[in-house]
Amino acid sequence: MKISGEFALILPVEREAIEGPKFVFGKLRRLYSPEMEFTAREARARLDLPLTSFNRFVTWALEEKLLTRISGGAHTRYQLVAAVAHKQAA
Repeated sequence: MKISGEFALILPVEREAIEGPKFVFGKLRRLYSPEMEFTAREARARLDLPLTSFNRFVTWALEEKLLTRISGGAHTRYQLVAAVAHKQAA
């Protein structure tokens, strides 16, 4: 890469670190809209997370009211909380 003329990088003075679960939630929001339901298996595969990490993420997201559990048992389905997905997308 060749640069001719003046060149500068502008960086923010303060940076907010994105925590693990928040980062994963951002990826999940890009994969699923609030209207879509998904299984843990589907989401875990698309997020490429180990089972333990995914389970920790789901526990966090449910506690933070970012996800809703639609059904239980072997075929548990989840859905993004619509108000949160729209608020954070803005």
